[in-house]
Amino acid sequence: MRWFIGVMLCWGYFLSAQTAQIIQSLDALQTNGSILYIAAHPDDENTRFLSWAVNEKHYRTAYLSLTRGDGGQNLIGEEQGQYLGMIRTHELLEARKVDGAQQFFTRAYDFGYSKTPEETLTLWNKQEVLKDMVFIIRKFQPDIMICRFPTTGEGGHGHHTASAMLAEEAFDAAADPTKFPEQLSQVTIWQAQRLLWNTYNFGTTNTTNSDQFKVEVGEFNSQIGKSYGEIAAESRSKHSSQAFGTAKNRSAQTEYFKTIKGTPPVSDLMDGVNSSWNRFSNGNILQSIAQKLTTDSIRLFAIQSPEKLIPHLINLYIELKNNTEIPPVWKMYHTKNIQNLLLTSVGGFAEAYTSKPLIAVGDTLPITVSVVQRNPKANLKIISIAAQDQNISVDSVMPSGKLFIRKLILQTGNQKEDISQPYWLIENIKNNMFSVPAEKFQGEPILNNSPAAMVKISIEGEIFTLSLPVQYKWVNPSKGEVYQPLYITPPLALEFSSQVLVSNGQAPITLTLKTEKYIPKTPAVITLTPPTGWNISPATIELSGQALEAKQVFNITLTPRNPKPGTYSLQASALVNGINWNYGIKRIQYEHIPELIYFSPAAVKINISPMTCSARKIGYIEGAGDQMAEALKDAGIEVIEITEKMMLENKLNHLDAIITGVRTWNTEPRMASWIPYLNTYVKNGGIWVNQYNTSNGLLSNNFGPYPFKLSRDRVTDENATVTFINPQHRLLNHPNKITTEDFENWVQERGLYFPSDLASEYETLLSMSDPGETQLKNGIIIAPYGKGKYIYTSLSFFRQIPAGVPGAYRLFFNLISP
Repeated sequence: MRWFIGVMLCWGYFLSAQTAQIIQSLDALQTNGSILYIAAHPDDENTRFLSWAVNEKHYRTAYLSLTRGDGGQNLIGEEQGQYLGMIRTHELLEARKVDGAQQFFTRAYDFGYSKTPEETLTLWNKQEVLKDMVFIIRKFQPDIMICRFPTTGEGGHGHHTASAMLAEEAFDAAADPTKFPEQLSQVTIWQAQRLLWNTYNFGTTNTTNSDQFKVEVGEFNSQIGKSYGEIAAESRSKHSSQAFGTAKNRSAQTEYFKTIKGTPPVSDLMDGVNSSWNRFSNGNILQSIAQKLTTDSIRLFAIQSPEKLIPHLINLYIELKNNTEIPPVWKMYHTKNIQNLLLTSVGGFAEAYTSKPLIAVGDTLPITVSVVQRNPKANLKIISIAAQDQNISVDSVMPSGKLFIRKLILQTGNQKEDISQPYWLIENIKNNMFSVPAEKFQGEPILNNSPAAMVKISIEGEIFTLSLPVQYKWVNPSKGEVYQPLYITPPLALEFSSQVLVSNGQAPITLTLKTEKYIPKTPAVITLTPPTGWNISPATIELSGQALEAKQVFNITLTPRNPKPGTYSLQASALVNGINWNYGIKRIQYEHIPELIYFSPAAVKINISPMTCSARKIGYIEGAGDQMAEALKDAGIEVIEITEKMMLENKLNHLDAIITGVRTWNTEPRMASWIPYLNTYVKNGGIWVNQYNTSNGLLSNNFGPYPFKLSRDRVTDENATVTFINPQHRLLNHPNKITTEDFENWVQERGLYFPSDLASEYETLLSMSDPGETQLKNGIIIAPYGKGKYIYTSLSFFRQIPAGVPGAYRLFFNLISP
């Protein structure tokens, strides 16, 4: 029998996914070791190590990312800043579903690339980030802490180095009761055994050494049917916005570690840590029960008769519940595991869902609670169902295979704080920190405020409560059953066609306002508040309850009255049931993450600046994460998307200029074949403006009529001094006179991946640098070619234009103007 079971487990891919999960969960009940992995951004984590730690060693493992990756680039869409941070947060959550680790964040905002940790810790509030890290350490209580990057700078990015420096400080501070004592009402002090640096071999940087502690992490897990390299690739490939799709590595892999603090490991990462139940007072009984769950006979139950696991699991659950010496973090972790195992053993499934994707505040929400148990040899009894103020007694034993359904009507709250909003974005970002009060901060990736049904069940006489958040569920004809989060909305969303506009203030501004109402029969009065002294038509819009459509679009005309240069605001609000609501709605929809919704302020920022553009019709080749085309349309320029047909038929000469979007050479494989047509267009008198590309992952090294290369040079200080190399050059004077004032109020950076090794035909216009560094003179390069001109710019117009920076508009208009 033992031989038979061993063969069954060795050839784990013969097992069902459920059986493999049961065996993995049983193994996890034997282990009480924990690891916290620390780095700066989504995608910094070592998914291979996380996969191994969770699924091979069964350690309680988490990744702490200091930021949500808001300052990166987006290769799948136009979202930047906080919207990109939302995407990358959920990409991390999808990655953790694959490798099994938990996820934490601090309140630090990713403000973009930083060259030094000193700059990083100055722009962040160092003490607040440290406080967050200490709280998470005290909450999670890791035995081992691991940094992805060193404190000595080999990680390159200032955020990377800062994450290690802060981890080193937090390692000690978490154990010091005088550090952040206000946290001790929620958590206890904690001393990890050691802090390690997980060294690496990236590109030309190899920080590994044969003398370092080594762990083999490339094993094949016979229960799951995959190696940890394969699991890691699946996890890492969830970072779609960063184009991190990764091939699966099926060979042996070694991870290297260097000790930073604490006692160095000798034979095992957990050296000096008792990772059994015996680490806890009175844990010997739990150890004895847990060990029984590892026997071959018990594992055979998992394969053939999972209901026979139930008495053993119940015994472990009761002992765990009654042992007051087990720390809450471990009690919660193992209790959740045991409850999941019990539900699986009875073939149980429970959910709460609605057919509505959105529900407005103050509205009623019909939900369905569904429970089923499908193991005829097991017993599951439903005791009661509770939701909000409803508590329904059921007291019924579930017949095997029969679906229990109970329909309920819930009531949503009617206040602004009841709407579904990413908790870290409820208040405005201040000083590169999310404005979450420290006393409310828990480090969690998201907080779900949707209603939940509490189902009390009994298995073999032991009572458990299942918390079932209400989800939106529907059947997609091409995908089948689909679940998405349920969002609680304002009664009415007000969405302007643009959130940022620029104007010279000389002509009326036209835009649209789309209303989307979520309580159809409720009347509303919309008030539009223009800048003082400006005229607006209409000033109010009445939506009657009877004739109301769910969505309507209204044309708005805003007329400036001799405005001075500066920033102005147009506000919209809707009076519904005596409360003013001023929210727009931002939807983020991608296949690899749930649909995300953010309710942004219903307002338009309007920047008035003297500017003109002599280009009337331009062609645009879309890049990655590119909002430039829409911004130029809002500025009154006709923008035509370049098609392959136009290119091959040379139907380009009617265009004043052609713009290639950011990272086109990284994402558009046709560019190499299109270059001859674009060169011909320039030769015939056109203007081609080529925006920045990254030096890695280029699909072609031919960027235009004359050669150059791309460096990794960048200017990260958005306030860096800009010097004009040739102030009289036409591009700095026509049609707008460019001055140093045009480089004020830029956001995040000046430019990135500056060109190098220029052909002699190129002329440079501007010089800039970060403090103490060599001047970079290639932010804009220009070369005449035939009757036209070719321009390459590494300046971050893709950030400045959507942000409404007037000087960036004026300079870009000069680039595209004949």
